Amino acid sequence: MLKLPRLYGRSRTANEVLEYEPLPAHLYGVAKRARRFCKVFGAGSWGWILGLFHDMGKACQAFQDRLRGSEVSVDHPAHGAQYLRRRLGNSPETKALLFSICGHHGGLPNALTGQSEDEHESLHQRLTKRLPVIAPEYIREFDNIKIPRLRLPKEPYRRLLFTKMVFSSLVDADRLDAEAYGSPDRSALRGSYDSLPVLYAKLNRHLKAMQRSGAPTKVNRLRNMVQKESLASGWTWWNPRTWFRGFFTLTVPTGGAKTLASMAFALRHAVHLGMDRVIYIIPYTTIIEQNAEVFRQIFGARNVIEHHSNLDRDRMFSNRNNPGHRDSTDYTHHYLAAENWDAPIIVTTNVQFFESIYSHLASRCRRLHNVINSVVVLDEAHLLPARLLKPCIRGLKELVEQYRCSAVLCTATQPGIVKANGLKWGIDKSREIVRNPEYLYTELERVRIDYRPEVKTDRQLTNLLSSLPQVLCVLNIRKHARLIYEDSHRNGTYHLSSLMCAFHRRSVLDVVRDLLRRGEPCRLISTQLVECGCDISFPEVVRNRCGVASIIQSAGRCNREGLLEMGHLIVTNVPHILKDDFNLAAERIAERFLRQGKNLLDCGTAEQAMVELYKNLEGRLDKPRRGGPLLQIINQSGMNIPFEEIGRFIFRMIETSAKSIIVPYDDRARELIRQLHETPDDFRVTRALHPYVVQVYPDDLEKIDYAIDYSLEPYRILRDMSIYDENVGLDIFSQAELREYRIGG
Repeated sequence: MLKLPRLYGRSRTANEVLEYEPLPAHLYGVAKRARRFCKVFGAGSWGWILGLFHDMGKACQAFQDRLRGSEVSVDHPAHGAQYLRRRLGNSPETKALLFSICGHHGGLPNALTGQSEDEHESLHQRLTKRLPVIAPEYIREFDNIKIPRLRLPKEPYRRLLFTKMVFSSLVDADRLDAEAYGSPDRSALRGSYDSLPVLYAKLNRHLKAMQRSGAPTKVNRLRNMVQKESLASGWTWWNPRTWFRGFFTLTVPTGGAKTLASMAFALRHAVHLGMDRVIYIIPYTTIIEQNAEVFRQIFGARNVIEHHSNLDRDRMFSNRNNPGHRDSTDYTHHYLAAENWDAPIIVTTNVQFFESIYSHLASRCRRLHNVINSVVVLDEAHLLPARLLKPCIRGLKELVEQYRCSAVLCTATQPGIVKANGLKWGIDKSREIVRNPEYLYTELERVRIDYRPEVKTDRQLTNLLSSLPQVLCVLNIRKHARLIYEDSHRNGTYHLSSLMCAFHRRSVLDVVRDLLRRGEPCRLISTQLVECGCDISFPEVVRNRCGVASIIQSAGRCNREGLLEMGHLIVTNVPHILKDDFNLAAERIAERFLRQGKNLLDCGTAEQAMVELYKNLEGRLDKPRRGGPLLQIINQSGMNIPFEEIGRFIFRMIETSAKSIIVPYDDRARELIRQLHETPDDFRVTRALHPYVVQVYPDDLEKIDYAIDYSLEPYRILRDMSIYDENVGLDIFSQAELREYRIGG
């Protein structure tokens, strides 16, 4: 036991009395938690050592003075790092310890100075800087700590992720120990979730109720079949002895109830194998909230944690400890669980999940250790970003192979990323959850494709739309969709884009559904956001040129319930401005397949198109906007890993962060904004405002900066509603910009 008399690790105010926590109590508290977290992946000794040495620097007098009010800053993590390097040398194992200790507050540093522009202090700088002296009698106490032999994986990528896992464990242990001492009431709110078996039983009851109440249609019969096979997998047609963790695919046509089927499989799989949680990953924030709401209704709000970027959530809670903050149990519980993902069901985005793997920031890495022993469901798996596809797949493979995860690729368009398809970087093998996807695609065939290459101008497209009384038109670019809407604007024509807040979009969709139900003329001109998670059904859909995956998604909005003998999907050929190599290549493959008469709605054809696309772009599937190929950098770095460079600049799924604007769209929004002014940190108010948020890029924000109220930072509130149009939403495009985009007169 460390004997460090009169040394303290932190302070708190209890009953208006300032109290101090003895430093050994903090070090042992963190060590015990970190050892427990690391033991899950066979690295308990790493957690114990990191916990004991991470705050060794607090034993110096300069830090003790700071604890009592001194303004002199102290780099206390660097003390423990310098001590361990002197004691253990420069082995790779030692370096992994040093990264974690130096990074446990601000984030993992670059190994060497100069690996990034505008970087923070590198590990090398932290290890060579002069630090305040720790008294010899205290140093001797740390000398008495026995350090067992530590082992680090030899393969470079495995070293990187192992280092991130022990770092994550340390960060979470440190934060939880600090919370238990400084905010015991808040700490007590953690946990208290239903077990996965209980959640599985809730889902079973919900599915049975749906089956009893659903109309006896062919589509509903097939949806029920998909759900039953997802629940039964491993128990009926699979041999139970072959049940294993690994990669799985769920290949179901759009409209085939993939969301609940994939959750059913994930929970059954997790319960049988004693796994800890289900992490459900959705590509778009535009649909994550509605899916999370479905899960909350089934499992209960406390068991489902929704974590994404709307309203800049990390900044939203930055003032949560202000004296004026009005706390609420709902707010606190949701925020605490989003910090470290300790809930049984996490609903998040590709960005949040994969940046947890590659980010250098302590706050983002904190949750990574709780991904271990989880079922990871990737909804619309084909939408993983192409230029970072190889790093994404490498991360998933490592989680499955080394950290007891299972991954489910859930989509109507399987990307076919297996080695058997000639992709050396792909997955070794995967197992399909439903017995016969081909049968499902045949039985659920509700749409025929009609390729119209002669429709190649805006005028021809508009004429085509005017000839169809009920039609959805899906376009790739917001400007193009806006132009076609204005060209087609008449009674019964509506527009949908991400420049409309979610409540506005839902209102438009409600009107459109009502017109469709009554059989009245209805034309909806939309961007691609309608293709995922939008439950709407038109007799005819027009999709302008795009890749096979988008054509299939658009087909899912056509004759969705199979009430017509056959729906009609028309693919047109109007050129548009695309700078993305991946989308251009995808378009060319789709065009060739269409000219060859292939059925793009067949699951085999769709996978063939995706595999061909990946082979054509082999050298561009690990091509960050900055720096060289990420996996190559990792392989060549040894233990001189540029963590900050990777996290800040190389692995960026979204290059330019969108900015949130709150729109006072209706009376409810205006009332919530009024409440926000009174209680800016009330989670219930900020959450209720989510449907009234529009995301814009910084360049577009500059155009309308004059119309934004910044008085309640970090929130941006639209104060000039004259630039929010009831038909098109936020009006950020000038007529000159739209005219420049005009295709073919």
